[in-house]
Amino acid sequence: MQVFQGLPTLRAILGQVSWRAVKPDWRSAAPVSATARNVMLDPSRVDAFVAVCGGPEAPRLPLTFPHAMLTPLHMWLLLDKGFPFPALGIVHRAERIVRTRTIAVGTPVDVTATIDGFHEVPSGVAFSLRSTLSQDGEVIWSHTTDAVRRVGAGTSRPYTGDAPHQGELEREWAVPSGTGRRYGLVSGNIDPIHMSNVSAWAFGYPHAVVHGMWTVSRTVAELGEPFGAATLDVRFRSLLMAPSHVRVVRVGERFAVWRRNGDRPILEGVMSPVAESAPSRVS
Repeated sequence: MQVFQGLPTLRAILGQVSWRAVKPDWRSAAPVSATARNVMLDPSRVDAFVAVCGGPEAPRLPLTFPHAMLTPLHMWLLLDKGFPFPALGIVHRAERIVRTRTIAVGTPVDVTATIDGFHEVPSGVAFSLRSTLSQDGEVIWSHTTDAVRRVGAGTSRPYTGDAPHQGELEREWAVPSGTGRRYGLVSGNIDPIHMSNVSAWAFGYPHAVVHGMWTVSRTVAELGEPFGAATLDVRFRSLLMAPSHVRVVRVGERFAVWRRNGDRPILEGVMSPVAESAPSRVS
């Protein structure tokens, strides 16, 4: 396992790239992991994130902020010689976040991230990206991304879920051009499909694709995240491009984000406050 003091720098990440590296077969690929010690929850970076996504005021840390903060560590893993695929072409399917208590801005954390669980699915090869934040050995935030590295064109299936289309809370907002670029700059995720229409066209998209986690973060801010311990489960259903106009619908703890006049959701999820339990320790 690679261990860093603080998050890896761009120079360190680019140092991982080896165009001649032989990637292992995914069937025999071992987990890849990295740890970053003493990572500061930087107030200025949190402020920049809230300016783009919304969220609670300081000193509370937004529920989804650590995902954006950890982009350098995640990129390190995707470029690791042990990861069996190129970093481009990976599609996020679902996200799960568990926070065990309120987290304060301006405090240090230790971070660990691991990619494992490779298995075949109809559209390619699926795997999980797991991350934890801990303070004094106590896990205070954990996150799992379920992702797929597509093989071939894949198949488009009709939506058959039951995401709420009408509910007790309905709000709408515009998604302006440049949303992907603004989120990319605060998160470090500068995949070309997100940054501009021109760079998105080069990869076959008619407009810049908005980051899925921007949509999640903006929705959580709109709904109002719980205080203290909470869980968030999200499943992505379709791409959102900018400019666009969306609405969020909530029924109890369930919610969904739809395009205006859309026939399938962009995402659906559940956000719940939970009772605080005995702390989990880092092994």
